[in-house]
Amino acid sequence: MAQSEFNILSVITLLGGASLLLFGLDLICLNLKSLAGPIFKTIVEKATKTTFHGIFLGTALTGLVQSSTAVTSILVSLVQANIVSFERTIGVMLGANIGTTVTAHIMAFNIIKWSLAIVCIGFLIQVTAAKDKVLYIGNSILGSGIMLFGLQLMSESMKPLQHSQLFLDMMQNFQDPLIGILVGTVFTAVIHSSSGALGVMIGLALQGLITPMAVIPLMLGANIGTCFTAVIVSLNTSFQARRVAASHILFNILGVLPFVFFIPEFTNFVQQFTPQDNVPQFIANAQTIFNIITVLIAIPFVKQLAWLSCLCVPDSNKGKYQKYAIPEIEKFSKDIDVALAESRNALRSMRNIIREMLLVAGKYFVKRQNLDEKKIRKLIEDHHDLRLGLVKFLRQLKSSHRKTFTVDEVTELLDILLIINECEQVVHTLKVGLDHMDGKIPDFDEGFNDLDKYLIGTIRSFNASLGSFIKDTQCNAQIVKQKLEKASSFYEKFRMRAIEDICKINEQERDRLNLEVLDTLKSINGISERICEISIGTRNYIQNPLENA
Repeated sequence: MAQSEFNILSVITLLGGASLLLFGLDLICLNLKSLAGPIFKTIVEKATKTTFHGIFLGTALTGLVQSSTAVTSILVSLVQANIVSFERTIGVMLGANIGTTVTAHIMAFNIIKWSLAIVCIGFLIQVTAAKDKVLYIGNSILGSGIMLFGLQLMSESMKPLQHSQLFLDMMQNFQDPLIGILVGTVFTAVIHSSSGALGVMIGLALQGLITPMAVIPLMLGANIGTCFTAVIVSLNTSFQARRVAASHILFNILGVLPFVFFIPEFTNFVQQFTPQDNVPQFIANAQTIFNIITVLIAIPFVKQLAWLSCLCVPDSNKGKYQKYAIPEIEKFSKDIDVALAESRNALRSMRNIIREMLLVAGKYFVKRQNLDEKKIRKLIEDHHDLRLGLVKFLRQLKSSHRKTFTVDEVTELLDILLIINECEQVVHTLKVGLDHMDGKIPDFDEGFNDLDKYLIGTIRSFNASLGSFIKDTQCNAQIVKQKLEKASSFYEKFRMRAIEDICKINEQERDRLNLEVLDTLKSINGISERICEISIGTRNYIQNPLENA
């Protein structure tokens, strides 16, 4: 900039540069998350068995996505979907604090003069991309260039402030730990990005407007302020998901507190690893060293951190006995991968409702107890409401993401819809069977003493077949399918015995009821077998998934 005074044009350039910086960061985060999104859920689910695995995973993924806020928000969604437990996310959250420092190092390197060249490269990749993955990479490079160009504009707009004594005095005030931490916290909470806050600090440092002693309190505040997005995301979620946000806040606040009393010592320590008078590099190093130290200190106290988070966010279901719970579908994530995981998990509630229906009907079918019609009606209503809500959500998801669905995502969505339909068939079969019984209690002879085993086997098979789909375990589904095929001979034995009884004694009403029970259970087993086929992937019902979607 040519002007020697900080005027309205300087303010506009500063705000425009800050906007480009934040836009570039968002563009990087969005596209890299889209690139890594399909594998993120699987990796988190399988690679968080220990705290150290979680830390490594969190560091790598956040370094890729370049946003600890984005990773923490995804963790909240995954816990909400019951994909991973709250305790297993703590390691990932710790690693995310280390991984987020990558962005600061990128901005600290003296490459902003090449920002427009990076924009050109990203744009060329974007417009020539033939595949989604290449497009995401191009957009990420484009975002990096925009971010660096925004940083360059900010830095140039602040040159006149070198001669403003008022501004220099204000920056000196940030050396006061309380003022610096408060300003860093509020500013980061407002812009929803600790990387963006560090970018502003680096922009000031490039013009020599901020000292290392003033940087540290601002950086400590930025670590607290970055938690607020996770808090917003966790609102109106399960208590387990809110605990993820609570652990994030507790870790960052407890990590900042000890450093407040050792800012001069910490500043001197960081300067030993930083080239002299290179304040931008000092900022990046300070952020990295701070996060590594706090993570190392926190590792032995992970269980205590989890306990404290549970204390802050108590179990809302404690003391309540629920055989099944209706999920709040309206609170499901709009992110495709997480939304499908939440929908798959909602089938757990559907399974539990139907299992309860089978148990109530079983007491009537086999135990010769009066049918609890009121309970059956309530269960049917709950299943109906859950089915309609889930189908409506999936249709809206399909419409809103029609152009971005992958074939695998379309296949999973259709699988879930098929499973919902099969569950509806179980409810319909059971309802028709009960209607045909007309409240009359079946009366089996002694030869049918093992019928209760067939009933229990039917309930277990349905539970296991749907459980295999929910957990995505094809091997278990194959085992259940084999057991169901063997159960057919069990059914035929009972049916032949019932027919023989009809020939011996002419009690048509009793035998009709007995056959009704057998045929109802047989039909439900057949549905369980179809569910297994969906889990295994042997049902070739998709001709062109994208057309069906």
